[in-house]
Amino acid sequence: ADAGSSSVRAMAWALVVRHESEVHAAWQGVSILPVTNGCHGRDSAKPSPAQKTPRCNVGTCVQNTSGQNGQHQHAKSVDDQPERTDGTTPAEVKRGIQELEAKFVAQLGELQACSGYQRVDRLRRQLRTHMRAIEAGAEQLANIRKEHIQDVEQTRISKVKTWCQMSHSDVAAKITCAEQAMHAGTPNTEDIIAVVGRLRQDKEQTDMDIIQARQCVQQLTNRSSKLEAHIAKATDDAWSVADEEEQDVPLQIWKAAFELQALAWRLSHVRTKQLCVLEDRWKLLKLHRMMRRQQDVQAAESSGDVTEITRLRVRLEQLGENAQARAVAAKARITAELERASVSQRELRSSAQPRSANLEAT
Repeated sequence: ADAGSSSVRAMAWALVVRHESEVHAAWQGVSILPVTNGCHGRDSAKPSPAQKTPRCNVGTCVQNTSGQNGQHQHAKSVDDQPERTDGTTPAEVKRGIQELEAKFVAQLGELQACSGYQRVDRLRRQLRTHMRAIEAGAEQLANIRKEHIQDVEQTRISKVKTWCQMSHSDVAAKITCAEQAMHAGTPNTEDIIAVVGRLRQDKEQTDMDIIQARQCVQQLTNRSSKLEAHIAKATDDAWSVADEEEQDVPLQIWKAAFELQALAWRLSHVRTKQLCVLEDRWKLLKLHRMMRRQQDVQAAESSGDVTEITRLRVRLEQLGENAQARAVAAKARITAELERASVSQRELRSSAQPRSANLEAT
């Protein structure tokens, strides 16, 4: 049992160390691109490799048109993370457990060499006390590790949120610059092309991460199924002295479930990034259509062809009518979804009331 619990603690500690290293690396390699009047400067349109927006690393603040709002939001999200009430560190708890184990071993030697009944009884009581203290220390250490992993996960959530804010801010700044250049009659698509390339790389990276995570999930699921079948057929020997970790099937299933939970967190973060990339790509697609329409209108205006201008006016009217029809259909879908959500909530409340009444009766 001690070997199994130490193995779980070692696995949890390795995961914590890996997450901490990623977070530390993310906080060290950050650069903020300059912003001039809500747009990137001409010199910052082609940043150096160290200034490119990272896919996985995040900075201490978010680039946006409102100054230090991103920095304040990120600092607030990090400061809001839960902290442990006591100042006990894992090293202190482990040191206390090791001291108790040393005392336990010493008293075992005394018990073997002791012959008096009263002294034997006293030593056995002390051994039971030390064993309970060791169990309490191991439970306290496990709780600290669990809180540590949860804190790291909250940091990763904040990191992904900041990454999305930086991506949205970059795309919004490029769209604003493109609109201003289009109104000025000097359209420039270099910045838009650069953003499109970055989004394409981010999309490919998230797709690869999702595929790898799914493969790991499938492997762990198959392994858990095999272990469950093995534990159903195995005979439990209560007096077995084998301490090999591979023979502890319930511990292996427990470890697989923990790894599945970590993979679920990873998939959630990757999905959040993927949704951010797809949203930004949709915005750029709308910008591309707008620029194409503006180009056609300017071409028809400069040509002076009345027929072409009339055709474009009719198409614009059709686009307006279609937009109004889509807005009405979207409102109808939203109303239907809200009604379905209300029905589901009423059903959940009605099913929970008899259950709570049964619990109170028991």
